[in-house]
Amino acid sequence: MAGAEQTTDRQWIKQSFEAYGEQLLRYAIKVSGSADQAKEAVQDTFLKLCSQDPAKLGDKVRAWLFAVCRNRVLDLKKKEKPMLHIVDESFEDPAAGDVASGIETKLAARQLFRLMEQLKDNQREVLLLKYQGGLSYKEIAEVTKLTVSNVGFLMHTGLKSLQAAYRKQSKSQGGAR
Repeated sequence: MAGAEQTTDRQWIKQSFEAYGEQLLRYAIKVSGSADQAKEAVQDTFLKLCSQDPAKLGDKVRAWLFAVCRNRVLDLKKKEKPMLHIVDESFEDPAAGDVASGIETKLAARQLFRLMEQLKDNQREVLLLKYQGGLSYKEIAEVTKLTVSNVGFLMHTGLKSLQAAYRKQSKSQGGAR
């Protein structure tokens, strides 16, 4: 019976990786600023998943993965204090369509990520978890150890700050946007 249980666990880990691996990697890149650190954090996260009981995690596997990945990224950032924020363009996902719309989407994404760098760390993190990771407010609260209402507040203030920064940037560019 142990062999069948091991096969099921392997399938669960593989399914979890297929379902959440790319989301985790994109999230980790944005939080760490480094593709190498992000890859290491995601790898460590899935290695840690191998020692978990699927029955205990149940339907909370996604929130668990993001929480473990977040903690690993923060540990890696502490080790490497002077850090450069590098956006790895290979992980940007432009909308399907013609070349012009793909380029336009990439430019808009770059602009958004530049504006997000101006946000407070906790605002940027909850926005990334929500819009890039697809987590619910409750899952974000579990990952960040905040309350759901605090997550909502950070989302609201972060979006308002982004909106204000975008307006300011548009005005300084002569209203071109």
